[in-house]
Amino acid sequence: MPSLLSLLAAGFYVIVACACILAARSKSARLSSDGSPQRRHRVFWFWLAAAFFAFAIMRVLAVEDAARDILRALIAQEGQEGRTWEWRRPVQAGLVLLVSAGGLGAAAYLAKRWRDARGDLLAVVRLAAAMAVAAMLVLMLVRIISLHFTDWLLFAGLIGPVRLNWIIDLGAGVTVLVCALISAKARPAQTRSTGRSVSNYRQ
Repeated sequence: MPSLLSLLAAGFYVIVACACILAARSKSARLSSDGSPQRRHRVFWFWLAAAFFAFAIMRVLAVEDAARDILRALIAQEGQEGRTWEWRRPVQAGLVLLVSAGGLGAAAYLAKRWRDARGDLLAVVRLAAAMAVAAMLVLMLVRIISLHFTDWLLFAGLIGPVRLNWIIDLGAGVTVLVCALISAKARPAQTRSTGRSVSNYRQ
């Protein structure tokens, strides 16, 4: 049975997913059907909507908890009684290094894309949303790996009951929600008499 917080988080993810669908179906995303950037815009937001629906299902089904329990059980099976931590630490350290390397590579790629996207509002909000989702994925992996230090860092109250885990999770979700709403409200392209299509917000 999922906890109340898990149900609230799942409901929030569904709201974000609906906002992503709204962005994908907005006027600025339906301007052409010839494989132009508008098509990429639609596909991007539909993929994010699918991701947040998946996050909601994972919350309700407690997929992270199950994955963490399976990981601990596998590590415990490999180690002898009383030596579980000797096996757990190198395995978790390897996973952390793998996640860190992937995170650094993704950060470098997103930084390059950010420089290229300057002046293009829709590209900037898409990139910001992608960075927020990347942060959520890293957070999920860190919670599953469950190192003592990271558990303390994420779940210890920073300001009273407020936890870093909530700040990252909620902050990333709100970022995607805001980006989706900005994209949905972007003004569609206008066509001049010359027949050339121009837009206040480049696609």
